[in-house]
Amino acid sequence: MGVDITHIVRNDFYDVENREASLKYVYDIIDLLKAKLALDEDLESFELVVDDEYHEITFQVPLYDVQFTLHNGFWQIESFVHYCQIVMHKGDKFWLRETISDIVRALGRDEVWHAEEFYTWNGGPIEEVTTPFESWLSYVKDKLGKDIPGYDCEAILTQDDAHILEYEPVYHDSLKECEQKWQSLADRLSVIGYTPLGIIDINGYVRCRRDSDNSIYLINLETFEPLTPYTPEAYYFDLVYPYFVVKRLGKYALFDMREMKQVTPFVSEPFREEWNAEDNQYHVINEEAGMK
Repeated sequence: MGVDITHIVRNDFYDVENREASLKYVYDIIDLLKAKLALDEDLESFELVVDDEYHEITFQVPLYDVQFTLHNGFWQIESFVHYCQIVMHKGDKFWLRETISDIVRALGRDEVWHAEEFYTWNGGPIEEVTTPFESWLSYVKDKLGKDIPGYDCEAILTQDDAHILEYEPVYHDSLKECEQKWQSLADRLSVIGYTPLGIIDINGYVRCRRDSDNSIYLINLETFEPLTPYTPEAYYFDLVYPYFVVKRLGKYALFDMREMKQVTPFVSEPFREEWNAEDNQYHVINEEAGMK
């Protein structure tokens, strides 16, 4: 079994036992994430859960597939992957780190702590949401027996030929390389009138906001051409891989993420998933598009 990762991002809220104030703060943050990341989903899509007994409030972030839990002075963010993924990379692309950097940027922050679960929810002090950030930070330093090391991208890249990378169980990450990558992308896209919503890409396409009308496009990182010649109303990424849906003029078309190509005509009926007991897999269903 692997060890999971937790991402800790500071906030300015220290009143988790106050349900009314906590909920207002959470709603405000959800609105912020929706605006900054162009998440055009209703509140139900964030799967908000309130546990009054333990003063715990959690919610999911659509598209990014991470879970937020409110604590005194910080967010506990679970990406539900093994800790080693924080150093796994393909060239200079560190997919997990870049994913989290989009979240951190949207929150208006510039740092994050990555920690093994044993330093956080699995035996660590943040099992109680009332534990303040400063206490968690002190606990980690005591358990490590040293200051928390900074995330060193260059040191990790020098291990590129290693079968198993060496890494620390906790990192403080200023996300320097991620911000440089975002700024470089923003500078290039501004020339053609777009602003990137983040640096994570979908098979070579990045989500962007067109400056002229605030509409959302998928832009090819090599050609800078949009995925579609028309303006989409919405994209939906909640179907089983490799499919996603583009909505246009009130109709829906299925796209294949592997080739980034349209695979059905536009139809009036939304696509949905259905579990097939015979092959134990989810299948995309749409009778109007001939998919049963």
